[in-house]
Amino acid sequence: MFSVLLVFLFSTPREDFDQAVEAYRNGLYGPALYAMEQLLLEPGFEAQDSALLIAGQSAFALSRYDKALRYLERHLAESSDPDPYALERCVISSLELGQLAKSYELFMKYPRLEPAKDVKLRLAMKLEEAKEYERARDVYMTIDDPDLRLMGAKMLLAAGRQDLLRPYLADLEKTYPQVAATVASLQIDATLARADSLSSMEAGLAMGEPSTINPAQAYALGKLFESFSLYEDAVEYFESASKQHYYDALLPLASSYSLLGNTPKALKAYDDARKKLSFTQSDRALEAKARILSGLEYDARALTDASFKTWDEFEKVLDALSEKKDFQTYDRLLSLSKFERVEDILRRARFANSRGLPKEALDYYSDFLKRAPYSVNRSEVQREADIIKYFEFKDADAALKKLVRATTSSEKGKILFEDAKDYEGAISFLDTVATPQAFYYSALSYERLYLKDGKVRLLDKARERYENLYWQFPEDALVEDALYRLFLIELRDPLKKMERALNYLDHFPEGRYSDEIRFLLGGVQLSLGDTVAARSEWENLYLTKPKSSYNLPVLYELAELALLEADTSDASAKFNLILSISPHDTVYYLALKNLAEIEESRGRNLEALSLYRNMAVELGVIPRDIWHKALGLIFKLRQYNELDEFARALEDSEYQDEISFWIKVAKVESQLAKVDDVKSLMHQRPAALKDPYLYWSGVGLSLVDHNRLGRHLLERLVSEGRDSSLVSKADFLVAQHQLAGGEDSNAVATLRKLYAANPTDTLVLSKLVTALYRSGELKEADSLWMRLDLLSPGDQSALLLEKVGYLLNAGSVDEADKVLSSLSNVRSLMRNENYIYYKGLTAAKAGRQEEALENFKAFLEAFPRSQLVPAVHFKLGTLFYMIQELDSAALHYSDALADPDLRSSALRNLAVIARNKEEYNKAFEYFETLVNESSSPEERGDLYTELGITAYNAYKFSQAVTYFEKATPLVTKDRARLLYWTARSYAAFADPEHTEKAVSLFLKCHDEFPQDQWGLESWFQAGSGYVQLERLEDARVIFEAIIASRGINDPFGMRAQEALDELK
Repeated sequence: MFSVLLVFLFSTPREDFDQAVEAYRNGLYGPALYAMEQLLLEPGFEAQDSALLIAGQSAFALSRYDKALRYLERHLAESSDPDPYALERCVISSLELGQLAKSYELFMKYPRLEPAKDVKLRLAMKLEEAKEYERARDVYMTIDDPDLRLMGAKMLLAAGRQDLLRPYLADLEKTYPQVAATVASLQIDATLARADSLSSMEAGLAMGEPSTINPAQAYALGKLFESFSLYEDAVEYFESASKQHYYDALLPLASSYSLLGNTPKALKAYDDARKKLSFTQSDRALEAKARILSGLEYDARALTDASFKTWDEFEKVLDALSEKKDFQTYDRLLSLSKFERVEDILRRARFANSRGLPKEALDYYSDFLKRAPYSVNRSEVQREADIIKYFEFKDADAALKKLVRATTSSEKGKILFEDAKDYEGAISFLDTVATPQAFYYSALSYERLYLKDGKVRLLDKARERYENLYWQFPEDALVEDALYRLFLIELRDPLKKMERALNYLDHFPEGRYSDEIRFLLGGVQLSLGDTVAARSEWENLYLTKPKSSYNLPVLYELAELALLEADTSDASAKFNLILSISPHDTVYYLALKNLAEIEESRGRNLEALSLYRNMAVELGVIPRDIWHKALGLIFKLRQYNELDEFARALEDSEYQDEISFWIKVAKVESQLAKVDDVKSLMHQRPAALKDPYLYWSGVGLSLVDHNRLGRHLLERLVSEGRDSSLVSKADFLVAQHQLAGGEDSNAVATLRKLYAANPTDTLVLSKLVTALYRSGELKEADSLWMRLDLLSPGDQSALLLEKVGYLLNAGSVDEADKVLSSLSNVRSLMRNENYIYYKGLTAAKAGRQEEALENFKAFLEAFPRSQLVPAVHFKLGTLFYMIQELDSAALHYSDALADPDLRSSALRNLAVIARNKEEYNKAFEYFETLVNESSSPEERGDLYTELGITAYNAYKFSQAVTYFEKATPLVTKDRARLLYWTARSYAAFADPEHTEKAVSLFLKCHDEFPQDQWGLESWFQAGSGYVQLERLEDARVIFEAIIASRGINDPFGMRAQEALDELK
């Protein structure tokens, strides 16, 4: 190295440079750096930019990043043709030195020099680490690689910079169409990231039919709809993705079909998925449930992990398990059940009985009878419990010991009856002897066998034995029991004979069974249609036996009889008395239910709701019909807090799901729901309430301005719903959406259908009239309006304003004026904002400016909070502008700025007014604001043109040219005007150079637009320009050409002739 340095010490600068270059090429970066630094100190060294480059490169190779940055940055700044690698190494050096801002500044300063992708990526990632996301975005956008560009999108998504992400994704999709699917997924992720999943679903719906969407996109949308329990939509997207071989969609497709109850399609999807994917525990459980419901082989272990949303589905699976005799899984599912139903208790009872557990079964039966006072199965359940009690609880050992000691057939028969529960064996002994005991226990044995087998001949045998006892041993103590049992047997006869009851009461008027027989006797008389005898029997029992255990049942029957005779007051009094003194048994709960229904029928809804709630609290379970009645009252009375009471009372999982749903619905129904409330409602879909779910979700979404998705759900309800009432309501709301969206003809079709179904529904009719007027079907609308006016108690004149609106839009101002005149005496319209607005608008369109001004001013005074206020201010601004009261016009245009639909027009008019008043700074401000707020290139070009004209009028010709140059690449529609004013601005400098430029532009304008007014004016101005340049012959040629083209009598021809005369 020392020898190399000696060479540098004794040579010319040029020789030193060449040797340093050679050293650099040989990897001797230290000597090369030293030599170049010495040369850079030489004044006037001719190859300075090359020396800077090699010095920087050498320093970079030595990791001397400070020097590398210093020399390479100078090279970039001073060289006319900088080395491309110089920028790359500058960027790296500044990064190594921790100068991130410097690195970005240099990168952006030299856009022509392209660093390598990895350098750009490194800079972008460093900016990301520093959370300088906008700058990182700028760097990512320069990388020509879709995968790396996607990294930038993911960065912005993770950072939550939605403001930067949206345009970034739009540019990415436009530049690299092949990544459109990934971009779409990121767009959906972006809306999710900002907790805007509803917008994501709306964006998905806007993309068109699921079958037309690419698979990744379809899958992402399917998952989104699935997360909101919108399985009907989810399956469409998953189907689309799976058909395009996007196999990840198969399992969610199967799951969604399963949750919809479409078992065949679910199984097919599971079969397809098994070939491609691994199943989770949840997937296996859902598949097992689908398979058993289809009668196929299933995974029993997986089935025990399945969840069941409805009792109906749970019952079907249990029935299938019972049919397949898979009692182990049956037992497991029953033990895991989250349902709290009397039906659930009954299944447990029957299962315990089938498994030989009579004591456990009897406990369940007892619980059922206690908690199911309203069940229609009570008699059958009592029979099943009696069969267990009479047949399963036997003591064979005790029976054997007693049989050994017994000496008579009567004794042996009784032992077999009581201890062994062997009724056929008992009969074999008892029917061989004729004793009171033998007759009695033989009859009871036949009754027990009838209880189990239901054979009428057994009952006939029992009747025969009781009658033998009665006739052969009339004085025996067992006769009372025999007559009682005979009466119970006769009650089973459809003819309902009363002889045995009367026999009993004749012999035993105060007997052990007299109260029960008298109670039952009243029922027999009622069944035979003798209400007077029934009431007499019951009232006599009630009055004569105040301490009888049958008093409460008698009171209940008397209340029922009062109801039968429509005496609700008497019935209510008796039911209330029962509730005040009765223990909480079956009679109590039956009285409670009946009283609730009486109160509801009498319009005492709060009292009825309170009684329904008491049933739920005290029983813990209530039938569906009672729950629906209570729910109806809750919403009718808006007593939404009662839902919490029912939620605490009813532990059943399906009821809990439904109550949670209705709690969310209550917020929507009362119009208090926010976006999060609606999302929560949609996540709370009860499996058995598809129609209410679609309806209230649709209503809620519209309430929070997600109209596209809300309408979609309502339209699905219309096409798939089963609840005709909700379908009609949904159809009406769809019509409202159609009217709001300007789909008047569609609204007419929808409303016609609803009107045909219910011609007296004035709300539907009023909307139909509105839709007909808006769609221009005036004759039918007038006819239906007259019908509506007859049907409705209120004045319907306001609807005629829809006709006025249509006529004004159609340009039929005189016709609109006539309608308004016909309404001038309708007092209700004097405070109708639309009436006053249309009066002003009609007057304005008819040219009655003073009248229009008066009406619009009156509107602002009368309706200061109306949504039409900005529009009225805009109209007033226009009217004042027309009469050249510019200050008033500007004031009203300013007041219209708050309306986003009017803001652009109002700002433009304010700018024009300011320009007309020569308040040029204001005009510049207004036009510049419009430029910043505009998203349309064509519109921005037009605004730059206006700014140029404003600058021209303000004698700022250089500024005018600048604005026109900005407009040039943007304007496509009004180029003639732009070219003309650009030329005028150059001409205004009034010097030869600018005038030459102006003439050139004038001629260009005429060449491109020879028939346009701006083109013709430009032609004339080109001639005037030649006059200023003293090129008179050229001027003469143009003026003569204008005359030849336009004629001497044309305004342009006349001006050209005058110009020619001046030349002479």
